[in-house]
Amino acid sequence: MSVFGPPLTVATALLVYFGWARSDEQARELGLEESVLGMSTRDYVLRSIDTLFVPLLVVGGVGIAWLLAHEQISAAIDHGRDLPRWRKGFRWLRFSWFALPALGLIAGLVWPRWLELIVPLAMAVGILITSYASVMCRRIDALTLADGEGGRLARWHWPLMKLLVGALVALTIFWELSMFAGVVGRGLAHQIVAGLDDRTGVVVYSKQDIQLGGPGVTKYRITEPSSAYGFRYDGLRLLQRTGDKFYLLPVGWRTAADGVIALPDDGSVRVEFSTAGSSAGDLSR
Repeated sequence: MSVFGPPLTVATALLVYFGWARSDEQARELGLEESVLGMSTRDYVLRSIDTLFVPLLVVGGVGIAWLLAHEQISAAIDHGRDLPRWRKGFRWLRFSWFALPALGLIAGLVWPRWLELIVPLAMAVGILITSYASVMCRRIDALTLADGEGGRLARWHWPLMKLLVGALVALTIFWELSMFAGVVGRGLAHQIVAGLDDRTGVVVYSKQDIQLGGPGVTKYRITEPSSAYGFRYDGLRLLQRTGDKFYLLPVGWRTAADGVIALPDDGSVRVEFSTAGSSAGDLSR
């Protein structure tokens, strides 16, 4: 259990962070502070999984391919096949920490829209390749040198290297997740605006005039004596429900200046949902 504990903790922390970063960027695009939504850890994790599903599959596939390749490389080295060529190749790969970020920067200048995603990913991959190449060079040197002492370094060298590599990779992964979350959050916010007519319709009934308004919102005064409510508000769409509140958008919402409506889910108003639009009514889209 202790072996799987730390990786599970790190994975959960990454999911929570990505969910928060995505929700923060998306809320900001809609003119909200993410903190007012009152999301829980569970909300953040659920909002991460659907977006990260494909990237995690890709990472898992690349990891399996690397393990298979490493098995073949190790077998070739252990049998002494083409050791000079392997050594030369790994020595060149030790410069990946610099070469890949430089290439990523050039690619980002060619495709500016992808710059914020390419650079941190290139840094993370470059650091990992450099670390792997250094380990394999040391392994080859230990096999080829007669006394086996040429690859020996101070006892503190490799623990320190592992610590630094782990810290740098963690930082670049958080950086990449932050940038990716921003891209996803902004994209989802734009989808909400473009597909507002297709979202779940909301009708609000209130005993008193609660002054709901915005582009496309219509207020009706209910005059029937038998009615328990005095006002009805149409032209609203459900954004999401979190923290015991409904967050609504006017059907004609286009910019943050149009406002986002927050209603407490405490029975003070009656809320009806229509099926005319999409039933997917929260930020987890």
